Amino acid sequence: MRELWIGVDGGGTKTSAAAATKEGEILAEVSGPSLHFLNLGMKAVRENLQGMVESMLAQAPGEIRCLSLGLAALDGPGDEALSEALALPEVPGDRILADTDVYTALVGGCGTGPGLAVICGTGSMAMAVDGEEKRTLRGGYGHALGDAGSSFRLASLGIQAAAADAEGWGPGTALTAAALNFFQAGDLREVIPKVYTHPFDPAVLASFAREVLRLSREDEVAGAILKQEMETLALQASSAMAGHGEIRQVCLFGGVFEHSAYARELFSEEMKKHAGACRTGLPELPPLCGAILLGYARDGMLTEERKESLARGWKDWKEKHHAGI
Repeated sequence: MRELWIGVDGGGTKTSAAAATKEGEILAEVSGPSLHFLNLGMKAVRENLQGMVESMLAQAPGEIRCLSLGLAALDGPGDEALSEALALPEVPGDRILADTDVYTALVGGCGTGPGLAVICGTGSMAMAVDGEEKRTLRGGYGHALGDAGSSFRLASLGIQAAAADAEGWGPGTALTAAALNFFQAGDLREVIPKVYTHPFDPAVLASFAREVLRLSREDEVAGAILKQEMETLALQASSAMAGHGEIRQVCLFGGVFEHSAYARELFSEEMKKHAGACRTGLPELPPLCGAILLGYARDGMLTEERKESLARGWKDWKEKHHAGI
């Protein structure tokens, strides 16, 4: 039976996963709901994971050698108890590998060598890793405590600015009309029950960040919000590099960076101020491929040739299945 290595990128609001062979060929890709067990509980997360695994095996039948998970709910490597709690009929606990999603992202962007990964999606987090695999983590406190630059943070500040405009004590901004249109509300007060869902779903508010990003170049208030948040995120991320002088590659992940060239531009400019000449940009491989690479490493199979094979496999898969996305 064909052997599969599955890599999972479990973010705060959604999850993506792919299955690969030992030769690096991608055979299946699926998306699904969050695997954030701190928010959802382990039972719901296991059910979500089960559904995704079943979907992948339907596309590409085989034996799962390793299920490698990058999870937003973790700050570091998961332990044996977590692997057993996530065990599925198709995957026993000893074949499950879990780590923080920022580390799987970093491996996808920088390999296992020195680098800095900055995730800016629903939440935000940065991790620096040096040549001795020493990790330094910044951020990742979640929407309730505040994640600089995150879509939840941008959306929250955007709505606050719109409310200040609507109530007459803040500067005028196009965010006001954008909020009313986005939430299909006649008044800013009508946005309140739309955001405070039960159970509370951070993705509902975070989705408004796309409007803040869209308006950031043309609207002074939206632009100021994005600039301030990118300044804060860059200061936070660059502080993780202290003591890791050899780091020169910074990989950017998450919806804010992926969907806004302006956000990447502002962040990169700030990083130069704090960290000097670093290569800052989007990675060749996504976090789910980083998770696959960690699965290869777990099984003693990670070589430069296999990394290159996976990169080719992902490129071929994208050309066939991501055209027009």
